Amino acid sequence: LSALSPALLRHSHRYKPAIIGAPLRFQGATFHFTYSLHTIPCVGFRVEWRGRSMVFTADHFNSPEGIQKMADAGTLSKGRAEDLKNLPLQDTDCLLHEAGAPPIHTPLDVLMKLPPKVKK
Repeated sequence: LSALSPALLRHSHRYKPAIIGAPLRFQGATFHFTYSLHTIPCVGFRVEWRGRSMVFTADHFNSPEGIQKMADAGTLSKGRAEDLKNLPLQDTDCLLHEAGAPPIHTPLDVLMKLPPKVKK
C-alpha cells in the first residue's frame, strides 16, 4: 500500500501492542489504553510525558446519565459502567474529545458542563 520496502518498514517502525489496563512505555512516554463506548470497538488513551498529559477519547458516548440507563437496563455491566464514568477526562493538560450526534457520540451539552480548565 505504501510502496515502501518491507525492510524499511521493519527498520523504521516498532510494534508495541496496546493492552487495556497495562501501561505501555515508549520513547519516555507512558500510555494507558481503555475501551470507549461506541457502536464499533474503539480504544482511547491517556499519555503522560515529562509531567504533562493528554487524553484522547476516540469515538465515545460520554453521558453519565446515558451510561447509567444502560447499566440499569442490563446492557452494560456495573463494572463497565463505572469504568466508563470514571475516565480521566478532567485530570489532564489536554483533552481531545469528539462530539457528534447521540446516542453513539457525546452530546455537546455534556462537554459544555466540563470545568473551565478543561475547556480552555
